[in-house]
Amino acid sequence: MPGDTQESQKRRHLVTASESIGAAPERVYGIIADYRNGHPRIVPDAFSDLTVERGWVGDGTIIRFRMRVFGRTQWYRAAVTEPEPGRIMVETDLDSNGAITTFTVNPGAVPGTSEVTIATETGDEKRPATGLVCAGGGRNAFLNWGDEKHRSRNRFF
Repeated sequence: MPGDTQESQKRRHLVTASESIGAAPERVYGIIADYRNGHPRIVPDAFSDLTVERGWVGDGTIIRFRMRVFGRTQWYRAAVTEPEPGRIMVETDLDSNGAITTFTVNPGAVPGTSEVTIATETGDEKRPATGLVCAGGGRNAFLNWGDEKHRSRNRFF
C-alpha cells in the first residue's frame, strides 16, 4: 500500500493463555516478578538455564534463558518492566526476535483468587512458535497446577 513501510507490513503473532489461580493477586504477582526464587520454579519445561544478569525482582531486571521450540534450543535475553507494578509485568526480548511477553494479574471473581493472563507477541516470521511456548507454555506453568507433573510447583501459589 502507498505510504506503508516495510516495518509496518511486518506480521506480528500473538498468543495468549488465561486462567483462574487459587491465590491472592499479590502472591501470584510476587512469584512471577521474583526472578531468583519464584519465576524459575514456574516456567514451562521448554525453558532452562534462567539466569538473572541484573536486578532480581520486577522492573529493571535483565534475564537470560534457553528455550526449546520444535526440538531446537537457543538463548534469549530479556528486560523486565512494570507498566503497572503489582498488576502488569512485561518481558521484552533484547537480542533476537522482539518478542514481548506480558503477565497480567487481576483479582479473581472469588476473594483470594486471581485471573492471570500471559500474552506473547512476536514479529519473528521465521519463529512464530516462540509465542506458543511463552504464552501457551505458560498454561502449563501457571494454569494446569492440578496435574501430577506440576503438583510440586503448586505450593508456590
